[in-house]
Amino acid sequence: MSVHYGQRLSRKLLAGVGVAPYTRIQFNVGVPGGPALMNLASKADIGARVGLAYEWAPDDYLGILFDYYQETVAAAGIAIGGRSEFVFHTDYLAIGASRHLRPYLLAAAEFQRGTSARGDIEDAISGWHFGTEWRPSTLWALRAGLNDSHPTYGVGYDRDGWRFDYA
Repeated sequence: MSVHYGQRLSRKLLAGVGVAPYTRIQFNVGVPGGPALMNLASKADIGARVGLAYEWAPDDYLGILFDYYQETVAAAGIAIGGRSEFVFHTDYLAIGASRHLRPYLLAAAEFQRGTSARGDIEDAISGWHFGTEWRPSTLWALRAGLNDSHPTYGVGYDRDGWRFDYA
């Protein structure tokens, strides 16, 4: 569950902030009919997300988003050696841009980098994302892109204030 608020600061600049006061993630690994090898349960303790978007041309944007959370992970199972609890600090940065190549054709590019650390243990991910959106009508949108080097596809439908997106 998350709560987000956005505000237009000027004619071309927008800002937003968000918090996730309730986040629960579980990951369990086991052997069929056997004991649990590893059970992990994560919850966000504190954190927030902030972002800025600049409209550099009509409906074309440059944006930046930063996300930071402290999370507590409870771990149990044979692979863990009993029960343990760990505190992780996770941050995430995304920088992107969009441009309409034609009124019905949008292109976007984004770079993301995230880290999760607990003491001297740190894991980082980063990657590029590219995408296009073609709108054959005002109701439909067809999308294709790359998540790093992996292809992605999607469709959207928008009518009378209701929107459906699938990717």
